[in-house]
Amino acid sequence: ERQKSGGPSPARERRPPVAWRPLPVAALKRAGHAPDPEESDPRLPERGRKGRKAISRPRGRHQRTIQVVAAARRGRAAAATQFQVVAAASPRPGRSGLRRDWATPPDPQATGIGVADDVITKFDAFKLKKAGDVKIISLKIEGKQVVIDQEFGADTPWAKFHSEMLNGPLENEPRYILLDYDYKTTDGREADKIILISWIPDTSKVMLKMKYAGTKEAVKSALQGIAINLNATDMAEAGEDSIKAACVRI
Repeated sequence: ERQKSGGPSPARERRPPVAWRPLPVAALKRAGHAPDPEESDPRLPERGRKGRKAISRPRGRHQRTIQVVAAARRGRAAAATQFQVVAAASPRPGRSGLRRDWATPPDPQATGIGVADDVITKFDAFKLKKAGDVKIISLKIEGKQVVIDQEFGADTPWAKFHSEMLNGPLENEPRYILLDYDYKTTDGREADKIILISWIPDTSKVMLKMKYAGTKEAVKSALQGIAINLNATDMAEAGEDSIKAACVRI
């Protein structure tokens, strides 16, 4: 009759109430586990049939303890996350034990190639017009140094050097070329400038191009007194028209 009238069934009447009892903290301590303040709260019920905890907001001193513990956990998690980010962003140590950022390409100047002392001595005399009638000096990389390759006198103007050397033996060979170039200014005055031409043709081997391009700054730093720096990768960029335009522009 009670079921027909819509009242509670006998099964529901016999169901025991939810047990509000603390978790066995002593057993956790004996097992070596630190008790969780949230789990040891005597006012929180045991896990239900669906594996969830009933919602209950602790108050007072116990609530402050839970907040402190939660803040400490968040701080440890943030510190661990920050450490992982820093460790991931830190460069890996190289063979020499120094850190190196592998995501960043190496410095193009750090080729370990220097300029020989006789090149610097020759250039100091060249820029002061004390090297005889030398007008063109070609430099090449030999081992770990930049050395003198060839010297050309006043009987070899740039037009001849351009057609016979750059279009001949040096067609696929990079070189640093020092040029004492005579020209006329826009108002008709005679002038001359010391020019460094980095001749690195596109048809050169990749390793040679990388080596000469990476050592160019070292050559410019060692040879003080260069007025114009030109980069040439083909015959047109090394033509006399390009040189004249650079001289008049500066």
